[in-house]
Amino acid sequence: MEFKTLKLDDICSVITDGSHSSPKASTNGYPMLSVKDMKALDFDYSNVKLIAEEDYTKLVKNGCKPMKDDVLIAKDGNSCLEYCFVFREPMEVVLLSSIAILRPKKNIINPYYLMYYLGMESTKGELKQGYLSGSAIPRVVLKDFKLYPVRFPSLDVQNKIVDLIKAINHKLESNEIIISNLEQLAQTLFKRWFVDFEFPNENGDPYKSSGGEMVESELGMIPANWTIEKLGDVTEIQNGFAFKSKDYVKDGIKVLRTLNINSAGMIINNDDLKYLPQAFYSDDKYQKQQLKRFDSLLVMVGSTIGKLGLVLSRNLPSLQNQNMWRFRSKNDKLSNTILYFYLKEVIIATENWRSGSAREFFRKDSFSKYEIVMPDDSFLISNRNMFVKIFEQIDGCNSQNEVLNDLRDILLPKLLSGEIELPEETEVTEDVPIS
Repeated sequence: MEFKTLKLDDICSVITDGSHSSPKASTNGYPMLSVKDMKALDFDYSNVKLIAEEDYTKLVKNGCKPMKDDVLIAKDGNSCLEYCFVFREPMEVVLLSSIAILRPKKNIINPYYLMYYLGMESTKGELKQGYLSGSAIPRVVLKDFKLYPVRFPSLDVQNKIVDLIKAINHKLESNEIIISNLEQLAQTLFKRWFVDFEFPNENGDPYKSSGGEMVESELGMIPANWTIEKLGDVTEIQNGFAFKSKDYVKDGIKVLRTLNINSAGMIINNDDLKYLPQAFYSDDKYQKQQLKRFDSLLVMVGSTIGKLGLVLSRNLPSLQNQNMWRFRSKNDKLSNTILYFYLKEVIIATENWRSGSAREFFRKDSFSKYEIVMPDDSFLISNRNMFVKIFEQIDGCNSQNEVLNDLRDILLPKLLSGEIELPEETEVTEDVPIS
């Protein structure tokens, strides 16, 4: 397979960045995006800054608006070079100078091929060595960046590689959507049954609104035969352990830290993992920090206090680090999958329980004494399987994504370097299930 090597400036018609000035924010208007809004494959628009139409129009004229199929790369700050993606859909947004805009010449290079190439660890390593300035705040120097050499095969081969990797990414994204939808389904079901008390009665009608028997309690009216329990009586609340960095090894037993618990969604990520020797896992000293599937982990101190995640197969085997609590049901009839949603309700209710000190923290006794409304055992037994099945599906999609991520990360550099060549007749379909 033949390769060419050309400078970025030769394969892109435009290499620039966003605005070097930041107009004042507006309550209504157009999004102005910075490196802080970048995610792995797209922007996060949830907390985006808006600017007035007059400022937006001016910045569009100055070339700060990305076009469809532009390659956008984090140019400044701690995330420099870490985020790189194709701007897939035309949108009325403008960018700040912390994002570089590359407009590939599509008759030479596929935008997605360029994205994959710039996203490789080897490429990022070369760029960090020779194309950045600033020690305190790393920054890509565009005049040097334009000279970076890119090695690429024919456009036909590029397209085949892109089709294969896009099929894997499509499956990954589909699984993420399934996980999100299933979590929302379970959340809705929990609220309707365990909070609003509208679970189906013997006739299949909503219990409370159909006149189901309600009784007085210290928390208000609750269904007959339901009880008020303290959280500490139905769940174990276990501290983590302050493992020492000197004990970390290259590979071994995962250590789940607070940074692995995402701010949104239940998934605990495996990013920037630390590992301990296998002997730590079998050591009785750390037996209480051994995590199990469907354990809940809550950050109880610091800037990310209140983040909650659920341990899945992908996170195991692992040990629990400091600054978090592990929750596990003591009642064999109360599944950990239902307990997770109880904890979400408790976290909302306990926002004002934080210490108020410079380094905020939750107090364990406040959680232990928190009262929740618990169904009778027969209700828990008859309905636990529904929640377990939903979480089994989430776990399966999450585990499949681990395999797909590993496959993509192994294949991509080999395909881009030519170490692996795709057969002439290769045809990729996104409808083939990957197990």
